[in-house]
Parts: sequence; structure tokens; C-alpha cells
Amino acid sequence: WADEGRKAEGAEGQRLRDDAAALGKVVAAGAGIAGASLYMGLIPDVGASGDHLPAPLNRPPMTTKLLAYDTASLRRGYQVYKEVCATCHSLDGIRYGQLVNVVLLEEEAKKEAAEVEVVDGPDDTGEMFERPGKLTDALPRPYPNEEAARYANNGALPPPLTLIIGARHNGSHYLFSLLTGYQSAPAGVQLGDNMHYNPYFVGGQIAMPPPLSDEMVEYDDGTEASVSQMAKDVTHFLEWALAPQWADNKHTELKKAVVALGLAGVAFYWNKQKWSVLKTRQLRRFK
Repeated sequence: WADEGRKAEGAEGQRLRDDAAALGKVVAAGAGIAGASLYMGLIPDVGASGDHLPAPLNRPPMTTKLLAYDTASLRRGYQVYKEVCATCHSLDGIRYGQLVNVVLLEEEAKKEAAEVEVVDGPDDTGEMFERPGKLTDALPRPYPNEEAARYANNGALPPPLTLIIGARHNGSHYLFSLLTGYQSAPAGVQLGDNMHYNPYFVGGQIAMPPPLSDEMVEYDDGTEASVSQMAKDVTHFLEWALAPQWADNKHTELKKAVVALGLAGVAFYWNKQKWSVLKTRQLRRFK
């Protein structure tokens, strides 16, 4: 009887352990599905706070169906950056040569670079000198140093825009919402001196005044320069600026994939030829 009791207890304990393991797998699977859905955007990441709104995931797509940049939008976005954003924000790390065949033609990039006077040197006498810009030169900064930038902007420091997309959660959606989200402060909100209300900015108050207004830029291709159109284009351009080598990397990875598939086919054929004799041989017994 004692042995039978222990066997029954052991069976019951094993059943409970199996049930617990199965429940754990279900919970883990549910968490995995929820996490994957959140990552893929199937479930919106609310991320709401008491002082600002999360950026809605409504920015127009950056790439076409073939995962290629919309070059027309890139060109317009660069124009918005050059005529509007560049008065306060720099684009550190981007050189005129990187714009060639992506945003500008080579001659256009050379012409724009030559319009900028770059301090170079020293020369043979040890003196610094100015020369016209070249494709290897970086885009100019609007201020010579941080102190000058703060002085010109009431103490606020305009950040460089090269990494702004990657530095913000839902970066491109955040920037698009920020540029189009300026509005009058609601009742009960007291704005500080020289501050503007934007519900998508942390704290709801931002020192930068609304940078865009309808028709403030005249697009070369005749596109209507609405606030949302300019915000979409400059966001697209800054998304490119975050990883300007993306297109080249895509082409490299496609070449790798083609080579890998070819080698896989060769390996499969060689494997079939090597083992075909052994796998198809028959053993016969003769009496």
C-alpha cells in the first residue's frame, strides 16, 4: 500500500509539473507574440505621459515598394533643410560628396560647395586662408561655436540634425508630428518666456518657434509646399542623413544573397553526386 501511495503522489506531482510547464510555454508565447506585434507596429506603442503626447505612426513611408529612396522627396527635403533648418541647425558629418547622385547631380553639388568659403591651411607662410569649398568638405555650420548658438537663440542650443531621427523614439514619426504639431496652448497651460506650445515635445513647451509655414519654400519641381509636405520631405532627408550608406549596403547585401544562393546550389549538387552511389546502392544475396 505504501508503494502504491508513493506512486500515486509521484504521478500527481508529475502531472502538476507538466501543467505548470505548459502554462509557462503559453505565457511565454503570448509575451513573444505581443512583443513582436509591438515591434512590427501591429499594436501601437502608446507611451503616453502627463506632459506630452506620443507621436502617432502616421508619417508617409520613406521608401518605395522596392525599398529605394524617394529621390524626389530627398531633393525637396534637402531644399527645406538648406533654406529653413540650416539657419539654426547643423548637419555634422555630411559632406557635399555624399549628396552626389542621391540628392544632387555632381555639377550641382560642386557648385553649391564652391559657394561656401572654407578656412584651410596653413599655407607656406604658416597662415590660414580661405578657399572655395569642394566635394570633400562638410556642410557648413550656422554658428562658429556653442556660445554663439545659444546667444542667437535666447539661451537654447539647437541640436545637430544628423542623428535626430535615431535619437528619438519613433524618430521619423516624432519629427513629422513635431513639425506639424504647433498649436495654441490649451486653457490652464502657462507658457514661459519665448516658449511655444507643442503637445509632442517633452513638457509641451519648446523654444523653437514654428519653423514651417505654407508656401515658404518654392519647390523646383512645382510641388505644393504645404506644411505637411515640407515636414514629410525634410523628415525623409534627415532619415537618409542618419545612414547615408544605406543604399550602398542594400546593394552589397543583395549581391551577397545572390552569391550565397549560387553556392548553396553548387553545394547541393555536389552533395547529391557524392552520396548518390551510397544512397542508391542495393544489397542482393545470391544463393
